[in-house]
Order: sequence, then C-alpha cells, then structure tokens
Amino acid sequence: MRTIGGALGAQAVPAFVTSALAAGTSSPAESGYATAFVVSAAVMAAAALAALAVSGSRLAA
Repeated sequence: MRTIGGALGAQAVPAFVTSALAAGTSSPAESGYATAFVVSAAVMAAAALAALAVSGSRLAA
C-alpha cells in the first residue's frame, strides 16, 4: 500500500504544481504548490482517519 501511495503521490503532485503556470512563463506559480500541499494534507488526513478506524476495530474485537 505504501508503494502505491508513493507512486500516486509522485504523479499527482507534479500535475497540481504544473497546472498553475506563472503568467507569461513556463515556471509554476506559487498557487500550484499551495494546491498540491492542500491536496496532500487532505489525503494524509483521510489516511490517518482510516488507520484509526482500522486500529479501533481491532481493539474492540
């Protein structure tokens, strides 16, 4: 699972970063980095909640 997550993250982050180019250049704008950070943080939070749910169900059993 960790390898799959790393592979997906390695493809998704550059897509977000390069989707927002600075006007008149081929360089990414700061907003692309901010979007990539927010999306990464949201995915990390969802994964943490899923991990807590799984570990909580194991403790109850």
